[in-house]
Amino acid sequence: MRGPSDFFFSGKEPFKKHPPPKESSPPSEDSSEHPAIYREVLGQIEKKMELQVKKIFDRIYEVKRDLEYRMRNVKKHMEATEARVEELSTQLNMLRAKQDAAEYNARARNQNTTVTSKEMFLCPLRNPETNEDVRCPATLGELECYRGSQFDALLRDLGEPVPTALKHKMEVIKWAMGIRNANYK
Repeated sequence: MRGPSDFFFSGKEPFKKHPPPKESSPPSEDSSEHPAIYREVLGQIEKKMELQVKKIFDRIYEVKRDLEYRMRNVKKHMEATEARVEELSTQLNMLRAKQDAAEYNARARNQNTTVTSKEMFLCPLRNPETNEDVRCPATLGELECYRGSQFDALLRDLGEPVPTALKHKMEVIKWAMGIRNANYK
C-alpha cells in the first residue's frame, strides 16, 4: 500500500499546474472593441432611462403642484373656519352678557318693587346689551330731579325706547327699573 509520503517523494507530479488566467480590464464604451450594436443598445437604454427619469420628475412636479393647490384650499378653509369660530365666540359672549344682564336686572327690578319713599335707595340696573352698569339715580327723589337729557341718556342705557313727552319718560323709567308703587311718600 502506498502512503502520502510515497506519492510526494516518488518524483511524479501529482497535479499539473496551469498558468493563471489573464486579467483584462473591461472595455470602455468608446473603445473599438465593442461592436456597433452594443453601442446602439447602450444609447437606446440611456434614452429610455432619460425618458423614464423625465416622466418621474414630471409626475413629482404634478403631485407637488396638486398638493400645493390642496394646501392652499385647506388653508383658505381653515381661515374661514377660524373667522367663523371667532364670530360665533363673539356672538356667544354677547348672548352671555345679555343673559347675565337680564338675570341681574330681574333681581334689581324685584328689589326696586319694595321702594315706597323718595329716600329709599334704588338698586341700579345694567345695560341689557353690554352688561355694563348703568348710571342710575340712587333714590327715587334723585330720579324725580332728572331733566330731559338725563332721562334720554338713562332710557338709552337701559335699552328702552325714548318717548317725546317728559311724563311718559318718567313712567317708562319707573317701569324699566321695577318701581311699581305709585303711592309713595
